[in-house]
Amino acid sequence: MQIDLLLKFCFHCGIPLAQFLTEPTPSPPPQLSLASQKPPVQEVAKAGWHPKGTNREELRRAMESALEHEFPPISLRAVSKRVRLASRTLLYYDPELCRKIVDRCENYRAELRDRARQVLEESLRREPAPSLTSLFQGSGLKVSLARHHFPDLCRQVVARYGAHRRRLMLELKRVLEQALDEDPPPKLDVVAARLGRGANGLRHHFPDLCRGITERNLKYLQECFLKRRKAVLGEIRETALRLHAQGIFPSVNLVSENLPRPRNIGSNELLMSSLRQIREELGW
Repeated sequence: MQIDLLLKFCFHCGIPLAQFLTEPTPSPPPQLSLASQKPPVQEVAKAGWHPKGTNREELRRAMESALEHEFPPISLRAVSKRVRLASRTLLYYDPELCRKIVDRCENYRAELRDRARQVLEESLRREPAPSLTSLFQGSGLKVSLARHHFPDLCRQVVARYGAHRRRLMLELKRVLEQALDEDPPPKLDVVAARLGRGANGLRHHFPDLCRGITERNLKYLQECFLKRRKAVLGEIRETALRLHAQGIFPSVNLVSENLPRPRNIGSNELLMSSLRQIREELGW
């Protein structure tokens, strides 16, 4: 006996639980009163079968409302739960309305199945092959419904999308390998934009290739920076020597103004250190 039923039994019989479990079989319980024999109202409502005392007009209005206004259509079981009655009670009162509710729900489910089958069949002719999940996004249909009623079609869609994904991955890999040989080396973001993909997605699928592209680009940028700095240092030396040849002190402002591309070199410690060294060489 379950513990909750055992406790109810002991309560109605007036026997402590410990006494019932430890002592010999007790004598028959005293005669229960009529009040104790009457089942609680809550248990009767839970059972769901009480045609007597039910407001038939109110029940009919609830069933008609579910039949005419509910969308998507709900099942007879859902209606019975809403009015807190058993389905057989609804059938007892109004079998015709019950049949209409059941037929409406079944027709709607059949329509969903037809739509799901149509979507699956059309997807087999689409290029590129879509995934099973993307087919039913925003359509009001569930993937679980398609898998349950059309497992063979779903397997074909999944297999077709898997083949498309493999071809796509091979193409992405080929483009990334080509990017490793480009000159100048491109950024990974630029390569991803060409492919219409995100850089993070490429890093997830091709971490080694993406790392190689990034490292090669960083090395190229570093080399460009060193070349530009060397060129600027050369321009500073040439300008300072030209001013010195004219007998003009190569000050920071004069050197900055007479560079091929004028710039403020006073805020750059490296450039200032180079200018001071040139002055010392020239005897200033």
